[in-house]
Amino acid sequence: IKFTGLDKNKRQINKAKELYKLPNLDFKIGDASSEIFEEESLDAVINSYVLHEIYSGQRYNERIVTETLATHFKALKKNGVMFICDYARPP
Repeated sequence: IKFTGLDKNKRQINKAKELYKLPNLDFKIGDASSEIFEEESLDAVINSYVLHEIYSGQRYNERIVTETLATHFKALKKNGVMFICDYARPP
């Protein structure tokens, strides 16, 4: 299994590269709400505490979160899996 960590902050990516040196792990600088990966190129997507950052960073715009998830689903291969761990949406 190969993992790719993604963050739009270059400093965070550099820190992760220093801390986590594994042969099956690489890192990319990029915005998770953008089309970073080609369509049907990933076996799985793990959204771990990312969606609330996108939501609040875009002035609480639900449409951006929906578009981000659509982009992530497009990147999944047929029968790919998405894991989401995040905070609950406020009422």
